[in-house]
This record gives sequence, structure tokens and C-alpha cells, in this order.
Amino acid sequence: MHINLYMFDLKAFRKDNNITQIAAADLFGCKQSFISDIERGRRTIPDAYIDILCEKYGTDINDYFITNNTPTVNIEKATVGSVMQGDHNKHKGNINIASEQAAVYETKLDEANAEIERLKSELAKAKDKIIDLQQKLIDRL
Repeated sequence: MHINLYMFDLKAFRKDNNITQIAAADLFGCKQSFISDIERGRRTIPDAYIDILCEKYGTDINDYFITNNTPTVNIEKATVGSVMQGDHNKHKGNINIASEQAAVYETKLDEANAEIERLKSELAKAKDKIIDLQQKLIDRL
């Protein structure tokens, strides 16, 4: 099963930078409907588009990455300098780090769920023992 750990909030980026969908489509060389599909979550923004935004607007784009529910994963900031120096794959490396962190959290979650089940079992045994003791007390009276 593949889990998308991050999304880029293109709509928020556009609004904050006063860019229309048509202008974004022109910038990326695609159709306006493709931009709309990205913003509706029907398509994932291509890495090349993120690189273009970073290079053109000189903005720290990390604030526009949103994680997919829990666990919250820290993604290193993609900087304009790294893109201009030709390090276009920096954010891909960050996704690998995020995937590794997610795997650790998944393991911890599995361990926590196993501990919850163990405690439920102990609680059920303790409850049965209390019921037995209550019955013995009633029998004595």
C-alpha cells in the first residue's frame, strides 16, 4: 500500500503570491484544468513544478507542504540556493527521510496497539477475579 506523505498546497501558494490558475498553467506549460486537478487533489504536483516555483519566486516553499494526517513528519526546507545550484532532487531526498520516519512511527504504533491489547486482557482477568471475590463475599453473608 502506498501512502502519500505530503502534498504541496498549490492553491495557497498561488493566492499568497497573487497568481491565477491560468498564469500558473502558463508558467508550467500545462492546461488550466491540470492546475485545477492538482488543487482538488485529483493529481499530484510534479516535482519539476515545485522547482519552477522555488526558482521563479525565490520563496521558502516549505510552508506550503502539508503532511497527510499523522504522524507529522519534518521535511527539510527546499531552498532557492539548492535549486539554483542544480540540486533539484533535494526535496526527493527529504521525502525518503520522511518515509523512513513514517516507518518508525508505524512500528511504534504497532507496538502501542499490541500493548493496549495486552492491557485489555489483563483488565478482563482482573475484572473476572473481582467478580469471583464479590461472589465469595456474598456466599459468606
